[in-house]
Amino acid sequence: MTSKNQHITEYLKYYLDKDHYSNFAVMLTGEWGVGKTYYIKEFIGKLEPDKKCIYVSLNGISNKSEIDHELFRNLHPILSSDGFVFAGNLLKNSLKATVRVDIDGDGKSDVDIKSEIPNIKISSLKRLGDKFIVFDDFERCSINKVELLGYINFFVEQFGIKVIIVCNEDEVDNAYRDIKEKVVGKTLKLVSDVDSALKDFFNHGNKCRLVKSLGGYVIDLCNDKKIINLRILFFALDEFSRVVDVMDPEYVENNYLCKALIKNTIALSYYVNSGKILAAEIPDLWKALYKEEHKVHDQAQRINKEFGIDLFDLVLSSKDWVDLIGDGFLEGQSINESISNSIYSRSIEIPVWDKLWDYNSLSPKNFDSLKEEVDKKIINKDFESLGEVFQIFGWYLQIIKKNISDESTVKLKNDFKIIIDARLRSNPLEFYDFKFIGFGCDSYGGKVFHSAKDDLFLEVWKYAHEISEKRKEESYEEYMDIFKDLLLDHKRFFNVIKGEELIQGYDRVMIFYGYKEIFDWYVSLEYNFKYEFSESIKKRFNDLKLHDSERVWLSDFKNYLYGNKEGVGLFYHHARVLYEILENVGLQNQ
Repeated sequence: MTSKNQHITEYLKYYLDKDHYSNFAVMLTGEWGVGKTYYIKEFIGKLEPDKKCIYVSLNGISNKSEIDHELFRNLHPILSSDGFVFAGNLLKNSLKATVRVDIDGDGKSDVDIKSEIPNIKISSLKRLGDKFIVFDDFERCSINKVELLGYINFFVEQFGIKVIIVCNEDEVDNAYRDIKEKVVGKTLKLVSDVDSALKDFFNHGNKCRLVKSLGGYVIDLCNDKKIINLRILFFALDEFSRVVDVMDPEYVENNYLCKALIKNTIALSYYVNSGKILAAEIPDLWKALYKEEHKVHDQAQRINKEFGIDLFDLVLSSKDWVDLIGDGFLEGQSINESISNSIYSRSIEIPVWDKLWDYNSLSPKNFDSLKEEVDKKIINKDFESLGEVFQIFGWYLQIIKKNISDESTVKLKNDFKIIIDARLRSNPLEFYDFKFIGFGCDSYGGKVFHSAKDDLFLEVWKYAHEISEKRKEESYEEYMDIFKDLLLDHKRFFNVIKGEELIQGYDRVMIFYGYKEIFDWYVSLEYNFKYEFSESIKKRFNDLKLHDSERVWLSDFKNYLYGNKEGVGLFYHHARVLYEILENVGLQNQ
């Protein structure tokens, strides 16, 4: 059925062949979420018509009478069509069977496995022919596993019925293993085969046209992020389909938006449904990203890095994500309002590095055209930011590694060192932003860098870090005077904060100062200037897009302000107002 598990498919066909006699059960095992139930149901569905299966899920079953009931429910249409019926109460006059197992080889029975079967006419069981039974979710059954194997063994040993047991054996108590060999003759381990499972899902399991059109993108995303949990993945794709159903047509046609939305949905669904975070904690993720003491800080960091998504620029609002993933609630108007307020709905020019990031989904013609555009940018040293420089550098290393390009890595490294040096010399303030990216960061613009762990990438990254520190030393005195004087000119400083004025082409001047320095300056202000400072902060971060470096600075400043509130003296009340403003900074930017 699937390429990676083809050997399992072939063996099960051999095992179930009517001409092949086997007096043992087969166990199909695999880790949680790998797709065992999906696999076995697909396998059953593709068998020849004469191969009849009785499928029983043991999930939540606590006694054998419940299995009896499930068998009756599955067998009833078969038995009734053949003229066979159950005789009386299933639990009445049940047939007893005992399997004696010698564990230590001393010739004495160490374990007696007693089991019961339904009170079914023996002739009906004999006439089941080549029909077989699948017991799924073995590990989730509350019945003692030794007793459960004895129950299953009765069908195998007494009537020659072929049985497939589906379970995650890693979750089964080891006590049952001593007698497993008496019942299970073959154990097969299923491995994740996302490609094949998704292709089946796109062809048969999901009717959303958009999901199918993005199939290649989803497969590449899952392989890149090593997502193997098919159950969660299928759930996420179904949730995405529900959102698509209520989206305005213009948004459905926006490929850039839809790719971001499907990635958001997979990432958040994965973390919520695997129990790593609660749906109610989704609104806290962006705040926790730079707050180490926050309980979901680590999860926020991993989502940001593992999936390469910008938690500050999710396609939907936090409320919509909680409603969708947590409560299953979907409101079309709210969804479309969220999208209209996101960056993905705006008529913006998508940068070339962003288009190339998903290079596997591009047609050869588009790939060649974009690569030509990148080559011109390298020659002309035409880049918008250091983040863009590293996105393209990482991408180029990746396609060289995959033999898509035969460029020299040595030449590429030297070219990008020249580009970085030129940027930092012509834009002497850029290193202040760059230092907040920090050595070891692996993403920009909501997407992780390709080849971020490669030695060449790290070498160039370290070079940029060193150059930025050198430029800081060279220009420190020059800019220190400008910014120090700016603190004395309150009105002008507030205008810069609000984005109404630039200093040397720069508007994020606060990050130049230490947060402790600004705290001391704030304490020294007269009351009316304290008020204007708070209002300037509020206006900037409600109206303008926050930069990552500012988020870090503001988080540090807010925490320091709270920890030293007594130092504000008579102005404590206003400091609390400022703290509340800082606490809510960025909520309007989600």
